[in-house]
Amino acid sequence: MLKDSILMKEEIKNKLIYILKSQYNIDTLVPSFIPKITVPAQSHGDYSTNIALILAKKLNENPNTIAENIKSYLEGFECTVKDGFINIWIPKDTLIKNLFTKGIIEKKNEKVIVEYSSPNVAKPLHIGNLVSTIVGDSIYRIYKYLNYDTVNENHLGDWGTQFGKLLYAVESWGDSKKIEKNKSEELLKLYIRFHKEEEDDNELKDKGKVYFKRLQEGDPKLVKLWDDYKSWSIKELERIYKILDIKFVNQHGESFYEASSKKIIKDALKRKIAKRDKDGSVVIDTGEKVPLLIQKSDGTTLYSTRDIAALKYRCENMGKDIIIYEIGVEQKHAIEQMVKATTMLGYTKEAKIYLIFNGFVKLQNKEKLSTRKGNIITVEEVIKEVEKETQSIMVKRGINDKSVIENIAVGAIKFNILKKHYSKDTEFNWKTLLDFNGNTSVYLQYTYVRCKSLTRGITSKEDNLIFNEQEEILLLRKLYHFNNIIEDAKLSPNILAEYLLDIARLYNGIYQKYNILKEKEEVKNSRLMLTKKTMDTIKEGLELLGIKTVDKM
Repeated sequence: MLKDSILMKEEIKNKLIYILKSQYNIDTLVPSFIPKITVPAQSHGDYSTNIALILAKKLNENPNTIAENIKSYLEGFECTVKDGFINIWIPKDTLIKNLFTKGIIEKKNEKVIVEYSSPNVAKPLHIGNLVSTIVGDSIYRIYKYLNYDTVNENHLGDWGTQFGKLLYAVESWGDSKKIEKNKSEELLKLYIRFHKEEEDDNELKDKGKVYFKRLQEGDPKLVKLWDDYKSWSIKELERIYKILDIKFVNQHGESFYEASSKKIIKDALKRKIAKRDKDGSVVIDTGEKVPLLIQKSDGTTLYSTRDIAALKYRCENMGKDIIIYEIGVEQKHAIEQMVKATTMLGYTKEAKIYLIFNGFVKLQNKEKLSTRKGNIITVEEVIKEVEKETQSIMVKRGINDKSVIENIAVGAIKFNILKKHYSKDTEFNWKTLLDFNGNTSVYLQYTYVRCKSLTRGITSKEDNLIFNEQEEILLLRKLYHFNNIIEDAKLSPNILAEYLLDIARLYNGIYQKYNILKEKEEVKNSRLMLTKKTMDTIKEGLELLGIKTVDKM
């Protein structure tokens, strides 16, 4: 039976478990003795394990001696031992036979919820939201590929004091005709104006709270304005998401959790997990210097309360196995404290909660983006700017297809974010985004086009393949590990991005060194099949990063 890289990894693990039990009488149910199999740098094998080093400590023996003994029982593999590590190589003929094996990834019993993007409504999606949106969507796609029962969630900021501030600004300074004509620009101007003026006006700060309380209590005029702006904003967000090829299964606003938030406050007080302060506010002591505020002194809820309600709702109604938050690092303390409070309340049950904190997006002057300061770039502006640069490049190459230009531009934006670890800050340089020879999606898309052009209209066969050159075998090994890489990348899409760049570099090295179409028939056929596999792998990998391929560049 042909096996993909995940099944092969599992087979090696099971063989090691058998060896440990039969030769060393080791209980492999003990966590420290469950063999860990990694995919190392290519010079160290297809797989590697440090089980001999772990066993050596228990037996007080030389780890290399133990490794050599274990190696002797690993039949069917080429193994080497170095510094106590057992490096395992898949035989070349096995790699060739598995070149076009599409592994069946078993259905996982765990339900996964991935929350990302989560912008504030009544404002345009800005570049500060972009990292969460792009990284979160790739994580969602990867979990889906790995056959988890996966849904994504957009937790919209459609409630809170910020809306009180906006509604006050609209009533006090807004021009209804201008707002109707250009809601996005006018509402953003009003929001920014409020935050500028409140810096020197303490009374203005209270106006936002008063207006939110009125909204919370159902003031008909404010509710109507709020509902209108929310509906419009969601349509605008969906328009941008469509350009980004992002679609949410679930989309709830903070307002959805308002009623349950009040019940949570009562429950927390009743069970004495929360306490009411002298000013009437309600807090939960999570063991930190400042307790978690879940109700203000005026009786209104906070985003922390609604976040607790949202997590409770997901655990009770949407499945509670794995919940992933992809959010900005500036929210790290708030979300960690919220999760701790929700756990104290017993709402998270057995859920595994992963918190992914992305870095900042910076302007050329290195300032962090901030809607309040008015120093922002919208996602739409970024897309248009990159499309403009893309068009200027592609026209010179004889291409002016709108869909091609959009796919290249959006792909460049996404890959610029995904090629690095999510925790690092993101900077945008319009020129390097579109480098045909750099660490870019353009390089990958161009490699895909090259492969497709080479194989178009040519019949090749999957049998009798021969690969004797070192570059071919290196690429063959790299391609084999696709599913292993996806497994490793499920919380870090940059691992997949770097893998795809490695694939492209290896293939382009072969392409430049050999004239594939002029080789002898057997060699030509083999290299065309390697080309086809490279093309398919790049396409599938880019799809998991949310990036489309193009047919011409």
